[in-house]
Amino acid sequence: MAVHKPSALRPGSKIGVVAPAGCVDEEALETGAAALRRKGFEVEFSPSTRARKGYLAGDAEARAQDMVTFFRRDDIDAIFCARGGFGAIQTLPFLGDEIRNRPKIFAGYSDITVLLNWFLQKFEMVTFHAPMVAMDLASGLTARSATQLWDTLTGKSKSWEVKLGEII
Repeated sequence: MAVHKPSALRPGSKIGVVAPAGCVDEEALETGAAALRRKGFEVEFSPSTRARKGYLAGDAEARAQDMVTFFRRDDIDAIFCARGGFGAIQTLPFLGDEIRNRPKIFAGYSDITVLLNWFLQKFEMVTFHAPMVAMDLASGLTARSATQLWDTLTGKSKSWEVKLGEII
C-alpha cells in the first residue's frame, strides 16, 4: 500500500487542536497549548474542543467536522488531539473522502487509535501515535520523549531505535 506522508513541521507552523473523544479540562488544554507555543508553533482550537455533551466533547458530527475542516485548511499544518477517553469511533461515519490526499500530521493515542487506523486504512495516510495536548503535553514530557517527538515531527530525525528493556 502506498501511503501519503505529511510535511514536516517548521518554526511557526500552525497546529490545530481537536477533541474527537472526551471533553477536555480547560486548564490542562491551555497548559498543553502553551507547551506547543514555547516550541515555536501557533495553536488554534477547533470549535468543539471546549464543547461538552455529557462526557464527550460535543456531538459526533461536530467533532468529525472539526477534523475535516482542519484537514481541508491549508494554513493548518498538523492536527493534535486534546485527549482520548471515549467517543472517537462515533466520528467515523462523518469522515468522508474529502480528506483523502490531504495528509497532515495527525497525533494522538488511546481512544484516538481508532482514528489513526481509520486514516491509514481508508485514506492511506501516515499518522502518529503521539502525546496529546491536554494530557502529556500539559503534564510535561521527559527530555528523551520530547526529543523523539519533535525530531520526528520536524523531520530532523528520519528514524530512531529503541533497545529492548530501555526506558524512554
